[in-house]
Amino acid sequence: IPVSITTSTLPNGTFGSSYNQLLTADGYSSLVWSLASGSLPPGLFLSTSGQISGTPSEANINGSTFTVKVEQPNGTSDTRQLTLVIHNASQAAPNAPTMAHRTNTSITLTTISGAEYSKDNSNWQTSPVFDNLTPETPYTFYARYSANANYIARPGSPGTTLTTEASATDYIVTIPSGTQILSNTGNAQ
Repeated sequence: IPVSITTSTLPNGTFGSSYNQLLTADGYSSLVWSLASGSLPPGLFLSTSGQISGTPSEANINGSTFTVKVEQPNGTSDTRQLTLVIHNASQAAPNAPTMAHRTNTSITLTTISGAEYSKDNSNWQTSPVFDNLTPETPYTFYARYSANANYIARPGSPGTTLTTEASATDYIVTIPSGTQILSNTGNAQ
């Protein structure tokens, strides 16, 4: 009886999530599986019983292409090229950002490692500093973890509303002619 691999496609995996898929073939029951060429995504392994398992340690949306081989005790074998895509994983949103410093025209948020920041939950920047703001004006700020090789960017955190400081007010003081101004030592100026 010739052996024939019946697995034609593999379900996609996700970075950091357990993966378990059994390869199938028609033929005798004592089949031995091996990798004929190429390599599985990092973190995954093929057992001699045809089980691909493990936890993917890298995302690869283009997929890893490899060839598996199954062999029967009588020496007949079959090979099949397969591709396995590992998707980027989701990330939880960080906590709402907090203020590190403010002036009348800027607000600096406390830095969150790997995060980017927004004051409209739409336009994101890597710097936690927001300049050119209007004095005494409330703004709502958000944080999210940036996309990287293994994770997709997440929606923003809950918003934090922070208000810039008031502008410094200039006072004009009129001193009547002939008034003596004393320093803090009591000496006339």
